[in-house]
Amino acid sequence: NLCFVIGCNRVGKDPSSKYNGHSAVYAPFGSTVLFCGDSQGIHTTDINFDEVRETRAKYPFLNDIKLF
Repeated sequence: NLCFVIGCNRVGKDPSSKYNGHSAVYAPFGSTVLFCGDSQGIHTTDINFDEVRETRAKYPFLNDIKLF
């Protein structure tokens, strides 16, 4: 949907699994805004909502949606 994507994952182990972290934020065209690697903690970044509006204005694919 040409939007920012935020994915978060835990870091560490429990009795059945190991978690590598790799939380990240990606911009509408997939460029990495924030990548946390295997670090744990509180991470912040800014999200530019104007970038979403500009991208959707340039590529108005949402106009193709047909609601039944």
